[in-house]
Amino acid sequence: MHSYVSNKAGLFCRDLFPNNCGYQNCAPSHSYGPAVRDHYILHLVTGGKGCFTILGKTYTVSAGEFFFIPPDTLNYYEADAADPWQYTWVGMKGDILAPFFERLGISAENPVGKFTAELYELAKNIFEDMSEDVTATLSAVGRCYLFLRCLERGADRPEISQKRPSENVERAMALIDKRLHKALSVSALADEIGIDRSYLCSIFKRELGYSPQQYILNRKMEKAKYFLSSTAENVQYIAFSLGYDDPFVFSRAFKKVTGVSPSRWRQSGEKK
Repeated sequence: MHSYVSNKAGLFCRDLFPNNCGYQNCAPSHSYGPAVRDHYILHLVTGGKGCFTILGKTYTVSAGEFFFIPPDTLNYYEADAADPWQYTWVGMKGDILAPFFERLGISAENPVGKFTAELYELAKNIFEDMSEDVTATLSAVGRCYLFLRCLERGADRPEISQKRPSENVERAMALIDKRLHKALSVSALADEIGIDRSYLCSIFKRELGYSPQQYILNRKMEKAKYFLSSTAENVQYIAFSLGYDDPFVFSRAFKKVTGVSPSRWRQSGEKK
């Protein structure tokens, strides 16, 4: 059994809005992917079990656990042959999501955790709202905020991520994520936020464990992997699309993060 509903009303809120949601009772070995999405999705497994593969790692996910799919990241999932899973999912878009999931430590590198009964009820409420008219879809936007708040209270996450980053770090992360198509300067970023560059670097390192330069590099390379896996665009075009004037500089940066060149990554299907 399968049911799916999208944002038919076309309702858009810059900070946060539901993109789609649904539920599915999967047949044995039912699979989806490999695929790349343009939004965030959280699957809540309510029964059975299955496997989820992302960034080259495979996780067994059972009832009471969620698995997380970020945008622009190749993934694959499959129901168990003997005990296929049932799940409910919520897909969302919005500017607040990247820093929110970063803060919780929920990511492509750490995509599985436990969820509460309250979170599942909110997922069902969002589905019900989106199945109705435009006014009900507006209500679904509000429930998405409640859904995130509930996830923040109840989901398992690494100890290091339980402290919320400061407002300045969150603003910097949001600005970076919106401007991946440009050449990004940490000095210009600090100026826009209204703080000193060295101070921005120090609070980034203290709160997240790495520098703003590393965050920019990681996010650009995640986007590069999306382009390489889902389009036929050449490396030069991808480099320009990510703010690199010189494709050789882009290729060196990509190899620094992944260990291989963009061309080899595309050819071999490596997902490092």
